[in-house]
Amino acid sequence: IAVVDYEKNRDYRFFVACENKKIRCFKSNGEEIKAFKFNKSDSKIYVPLQYVNVESKDILCAVDEKGKIYLLNRQGEIYSSIKENLPKGIRNFYIEPGKDFSGLTVIAADALGNVIKVSFNGNKESIKLDDFESTPFFDYKDINNDTIKEYIFLFKNELKVFSKDKSLLFTHEFNETISQASLFFRFPDGSGKIGVLSEKTNELYLFNDNGSLYKGFPL
Repeated sequence: IAVVDYEKNRDYRFFVACENKKIRCFKSNGEEIKAFKFNKSDSKIYVPLQYVNVESKDILCAVDEKGKIYLLNRQGEIYSSIKENLPKGIRNFYIEPGKDFSGLTVIAADALGNVIKVSFNGNKESIKLDDFESTPFFDYKDINNDTIKEYIFLFKNELKVFSKDKSLLFTHEFNETISQASLFFRFPDGSGKIGVLSEKTNELYLFNDNGSLYKGFPL
């Protein structure tokens, strides 16, 4: 399920990708919006849709299990197709708007943790940041509030954060394997924090943007 607030007035829309490859849209009272008519994706969609506004256009982005990218308007109509695909079996994806519609970029990590960037203008880029034996948890956030996003990986018992220029900003090694994706929090002062849950030890970690633990953590 993806939740979108187009006008920032809490008039939410709930988008549900279904087993029959259709996407349905609901209001917060459960009423289905029949005007949203997305016919069908080629393959099942199992990661939540993402929303972005580019050049005053509301764009919903969906990615199916084979990596095909769909850019939809508020009515579920396809704006346009991106010719290049993302890797199969991604866990999540992110959208970078760019200066205009042609610069819109969809970003995800493949099964070995390589960052794949597919642009609306047809460009495709692969960025290798580390050697991962299998699919890591991946996040793409601006943790130090400088308007430039960082690459965040959580693999087995290690958290690693890389800058845009591919340099390693910090790493933290846990005593146990982490089985859930990291969380991201934006604090009122603008600072970003990374949260990690260890199910095995029942502990919560909260990291500052320099890799140090926030005061009082782990809890």
